Amino acid sequence: MQSGVAHAQSPFSKTRRLITNIDVEKAGDGEAIVFSNFVIYELRRSKQNAFAGHYEHHLRQENDGWKIGFKKAALINNDEVIDSLTFLV
Repeated sequence: MQSGVAHAQSPFSKTRRLITNIDVEKAGDGEAIVFSNFVIYELRRSKQNAFAGHYEHHLRQENDGWKIGFKKAALINNDEVIDSLTFLV
């Protein structure tokens, strides 16, 4: 995005993310699996879109804190045609 070659995001979208219903499952020593729901609002060229779904994060504890080892985002409308998700680039 900072390189200037992401032409699909010129101008940049304004986005806000809401993350809710966080469920933490311990997977092992220093590891955790976290499930949550999300809504992403995007405003681009005077048009607002909302995208909803759920996340799955696999976290591992390291010396300086928790690190993401795996991330999966699934949209609830993942079987529908979606015009553009360029803000996720």
